[in-house]
Amino acid sequence: MLTFDDRYNWNFSIGGGISEEIETIKMFEDFKESESNVVWDITNGGTIIAQPVIYKDVVYFGCYDGIMYAVSLEGVILWKFVTDGSILSKVAVYNDKIYFCSYDGHAYCISLNGSLIWKLYIGSPIVSSPLVLDKVVYFGAKDGFLHAVTTEGKQFWKFKTGGEIIASPVTDGKLVYIGSGDGNLYAVTTSGEKKWSFKTREIVLKGACVYNNKIYFSSFDDYIYCVDKGGRLIWKYKTPLVCSGVTPQGDSGSVYFSCRDGALYVINAETGELGWRFLTEGPLSTGDCIAEDRVYLGSADENLYCLKKNTGELIWKLKTAGQILGRPTLYNNKIFFGNWSGKFYCVSSNGKKIWDFQVSSKPPSTFKVNKKENVHKIIIQDDFKPERQIDLPRGEQEVWEGYGTRTGYAGIKKDYAGRKKGEQAEGSRRYAV
Repeated sequence: MLTFDDRYNWNFSIGGGISEEIETIKMFEDFKESESNVVWDITNGGTIIAQPVIYKDVVYFGCYDGIMYAVSLEGVILWKFVTDGSILSKVAVYNDKIYFCSYDGHAYCISLNGSLIWKLYIGSPIVSSPLVLDKVVYFGAKDGFLHAVTTEGKQFWKFKTGGEIIASPVTDGKLVYIGSGDGNLYAVTTSGEKKWSFKTREIVLKGACVYNNKIYFSSFDDYIYCVDKGGRLIWKYKTPLVCSGVTPQGDSGSVYFSCRDGALYVINAETGELGWRFLTEGPLSTGDCIAEDRVYLGSADENLYCLKKNTGELIWKLKTAGQILGRPTLYNNKIFFGNWSGKFYCVSSNGKKIWDFQVSSKPPSTFKVNKKENVHKIIIQDDFKPERQIDLPRGEQEVWEGYGTRTGYAGIKKDYAGRKKGEQAEGSRRYAV
């Protein structure tokens, strides 16, 4: 049985590990008396993680409130499509149809006017963004399978890995590449057969990229990897903390990695040598947007940064009302992105806000425990089955607060669920309720 020390941290993962998975640590605050009888409260607010996609002058993005939004370039909501789970994945548009996945375990296909065409129940939460190739939709799920579904909504095949899949698949047109919680990057044929796998020392929960016949990806072992199309290591680069999104840039021959130490690393794609590094004041989540001679980068320090692509020199930064955890999108010299507080922004290329709006009446996504003297336990659940009970010090009055939704790790001080540094958590994630 775990017990907590006098001061401690709560480390939680947004949506079980976004494609993008961000972990934030917050010291618990002193108790403030409340008339509320709530012991544990979880709400799915308006936090926006997914990168927006713009098609035919309409902006599409999913939200933690379970809604897919379609917004005009002027910031007017055109329609909403409601699901039963948070939407953490980016949409894919194919033949004038919108494909996306939800934490409710469904893959969806809707029309450009927001009408349901079909939905397919996978039976496991989905964080991975879909990839559409030759009339087949590919995505990973927390059941550990890479799923292949026809564009008509029929299961084509599924490929089993040894861990949950949070990463989004990428392709070179012949093979599909995807990372897994078992620490492998897999190369899978379009018929569902394993071509090869590359083993790292930790989980691979981030999306890869294919560039110049090489595959670039990162692992929770704090390395950036470059492998060839046969799965052989070309180089690896050590970073201080886990890297998140990866973006290739052809004309400069570089790959860009966002890291949880708050830095953007620009690595020579051929040699694996560091080109330049730009440090922000907060963890970086899911990557950057590169266009012409500029790099646009959002940070958990609540700023959107604009940098010179070749040198990393700061051109401007814009302070927003919350952490920026998703990748921005550039369209018609405007930058579109959402943030933790549930605001969606349109910003000019010179760093001036054009418009913003609040997507949800309950931003941000929060969890909160009001612990009075007769409340001294938390049950950590795994897929809604009680797994571990954590006793709290009796007689203390404290309030625990943080931002996220249902998924979390509990721990003493800096540990996750009591494990030692470097050890992987056993089983799948714990859900705090």
